[in-house]
Amino acid sequence: METESIKAERQRDADWSERERIQRYYKKALDYQKEHPEAALAEARKAAEAICKNILKKNKLDPGKATLQRLLEKLTSERLLKDIDLPPLLTIQKYGNLGVHDREGEPNEITAEYIQPCISALSAVVKWFLDGYNPDPNVELNPAIHQSARQPQKSRR
Repeated sequence: METESIKAERQRDADWSERERIQRYYKKALDYQKEHPEAALAEARKAAEAICKNILKKNKLDPGKATLQRLLEKLTSERLLKDIDLPPLLTIQKYGNLGVHDREGEPNEITAEYIQPCISALSAVVKWFLDGYNPDPNVELNPAIHQSARQPQKSRR
């Protein structure tokens, strides 16, 4: 029979795994922003999806296979996000769509400068989630990662 301490330890392990996955997506988005801005957008979107799913699970709601838009709608309807938390998530969702969907007939190339609003929104959301919403007192975000997210990268044209 499983004791409460074993259950708590398993939950901590699962929470840690989620935090690591979100941090990996975040780091990839930062790493890709200069050379592969569309890939950076896709990673930003994955991070936002993982965060939204985590919030729903923490509140005993099933995220299922919902799109980011549906996840945001569910979080909003369940009043699990404050008004101030929604705009950066919507920014990531809108920019993420550009990185993962065909833009037939649109001549503009997505550049590192163009995606900076998404990268800034992602930095704010990840910091909010890991440091505020789902804090782990034993883990501190790498300040170097946050610093690089604030510095616009020059694109090569």
